[in-house]
Amino acid sequence: ISIGARTSIQDGTVIHCTADLATVIGDDCVVGHNAHLEGCTIEPHCLIGSGSVVLHRVVVRSGALVGAGALVPNDTEVPSRAMALGVPCKIREDAVADGAYQYAVDKYVQNGHWYRAELRRELGEGFITTVARRGYQFVADVHTVTAEPVRDATDAEHRGSPASPAS
Repeated sequence: ISIGARTSIQDGTVIHCTADLATVIGDDCVVGHNAHLEGCTIEPHCLIGSGSVVLHRVVVRSGALVGAGALVPNDTEVPSRAMALGVPCKIREDAVADGAYQYAVDKYVQNGHWYRAELRRELGEGFITTVARRGYQFVADVHTVTAEPVRDATDAEHRGSPASPAS
């Protein structure tokens, strides 16, 4: 699974791959809440609507849109600047203006910077300490905040937590 820079993956989204099929999401994309992406390629500057399902070997070309709730079946190609709408999806070519989602990308990047600066204050030291004691560290970049297992003793010593997650 690969997720590009400045891409927003919203709550409840499932990103899955198989032993044979990677899932790749390009730069400057917005993937809406509860979307399901599996073994597909999303090129840069795309919007994947909330609740949509994008399946194996699908390629969503740069600047395209998958509508909310759409089902994009196996082996479909959504052309650049096209919309994929419905169940199963129908393609509307040349329906998306260039740069149509840039405002959303910019807003999520701005939010990411804000979350990074304010995370400790908003969650509180007690929460951060509890998670650290369980062997996790917070990792924040411009679009994601996750708790990840501590990977080496140096990291654990820095935070005073165990070198591996507690069972």
